[in-house]
Amino acid sequence: MNTINIIYPYRLRMQGVFGQDIVSWVFDDPERGLHREAFVAGMDDMLDTLAGDCNMLAIRFSKHKFPGYQYELKRRGYAHGGFFYYCPELNAEGWLCGAARKYFLFHPRRLYIQVERIP
Repeated sequence: MNTINIIYPYRLRMQGVFGQDIVSWVFDDPERGLHREAFVAGMDDMLDTLAGDCNMLAIRFSKHKFPGYQYELKRRGYAHGGFFYYCPELNAEGWLCGAARKYFLFHPRRLYIQVERIP
């Protein structure tokens, strides 16, 4: 069985302690107890590339190939409770934290994703 999950990352604008504007990619998934779960360590840069001028995305993902997937993320090294994943189509690497285990028993060796820009 191929389970396809979907999340809706969005750009969150905050003000830093020194008044500077900080923009982060985050997503919410109340069913899994996730609120403003942040993308960091390269994954945020990948989302910037995929989003262009949009401030929200719909991302479908699975550990199995599915019709319409656009990108394949390949698991690399372990670090701080998560794994780095490399995306050959973007020639970019980013880290997924332990929150990925809310969707998978173990961090998958490969992730297949489809990205839709939401205006």
